[in-house]
Amino acid sequence: MPSKRPRGLVKLNGVAIPGWVNFTVTNNSYYEADTFHLVYSTLKLPAGNDADWFSQQLETFVEILMGFPSNPDQPNANELTSFIYGRIDDLEYDPVEETITLTGRDLTGAFIDSKIDTEYANQTSSQIATQLAGKHGLQTNITKTSTPVGNYFEQDTMQLQANLSEWDLLSRLAREEGFVVLVSGQTLYFGPAQTGTGNPLTLTYVKPAAPGGPPAGNFESIKFSRSQTVVKGITVTVRSAGRYNPTVTKSFPTAPKGTTPGKATPYGATTNYFYNRPAGWTPIQVEQEAQKIYNQIISHAMKLQVRMPADVITSPQSTIQAKGTGTAFDQTYFPKIVTRTMTFDEGFVMDIGAQNTSPNLAQAQ
Repeated sequence: MPSKRPRGLVKLNGVAIPGWVNFTVTNNSYYEADTFHLVYSTLKLPAGNDADWFSQQLETFVEILMGFPSNPDQPNANELTSFIYGRIDDLEYDPVEETITLTGRDLTGAFIDSKIDTEYANQTSSQIATQLAGKHGLQTNITKTSTPVGNYFEQDTMQLQANLSEWDLLSRLAREEGFVVLVSGQTLYFGPAQTGTGNPLTLTYVKPAAPGGPPAGNFESIKFSRSQTVVKGITVTVRSAGRYNPTVTKSFPTAPKGTTPGKATPYGATTNYFYNRPAGWTPIQVEQEAQKIYNQIISHAMKLQVRMPADVITSPQSTIQAKGTGTAFDQTYFPKIVTRTMTFDEGFVMDIGAQNTSPNLAQAQ
């Protein structure tokens, strides 16, 4: 049986190196790099991996694992979960405090730091993703596509070789395909969104038994917020200047509403968001873009911040159900960021930032 005592393990270039005193791993949702912050005590480092050894390393890969091993005194890596694999970006040595601090990103950083240097117009998105993953030695989980990317960029002012990073290109192609892109461990994922496919988490708030008494819950702290501007209703308007045809303008869900002169509303006019897109888009393309942007905006309407004892199964692909407050905040949320911290003082905790649309708003279909 797994123990209830959490343990962490840090590997540098594939070898477990003891001596760390705390670390933080942040797992983001799509399109962003996961990050780590790791502190070693130079007094606890093995002789072969002392401060001098660190000071001479040119490239170091870090893997951080966490979990609840059956034998906490001798944790087995096979019983732990790997939460990040990446490179060190910065190393700070403090000889007075006798610490070495390492910060870095997962292998998304390899794509972020590399500029595109090839013309890809005649290839498909999946072919490009496969090629770039191979360039950096990553494994792949890529859904095959069929449309040449030249169709996406032909009428766009964005140039494929205009100082763009490989990650900019992959993110743009993923959005065009209706996909997402992320790096998990040493694998590049390029395919349909995995939102909601992870392990579910329920947060239960228990009101005080008596007025002024203490509340309870399976968390340390929790806060909710909402965007009043969004929940009262918004309109998104997209415009594409004409090239050979008239200019196309589409709004979703309806044409923007204003306040009638001489009258007022306690809530003000519906907020309208305006966006310009490349010239030559068809009415269908413009309408679909308005709907897509609308869905993106309303997905931020309701937000949740929670700190709680950490587990090893909650991820940005999980769903979070909040209940017990007796308010509209009792609903489903989707994590955008999950941060786990392990220290000798606080133990093993996790902070989650999640969001979703408001119950009174419906996504465009």
